[in-house]
Amino acid sequence: MIAYIIRRILYSIPIIIGVNLLTTMLFFYVNTPDDMARRILG
Repeated sequence: MIAYIIRRILYSIPIIIGVNLLTTMLFFYVNTPDDMARRILG
């Protein structure tokens, strides 16, 4: 049972990293950092 839990946790790590990379890429595809700074400054 412990081996199953460890295996599930190890399998979830690349999935979490992939989801984070995908959302970051989509966020920066829509808004560039330069665009965000201009929007904040007015």
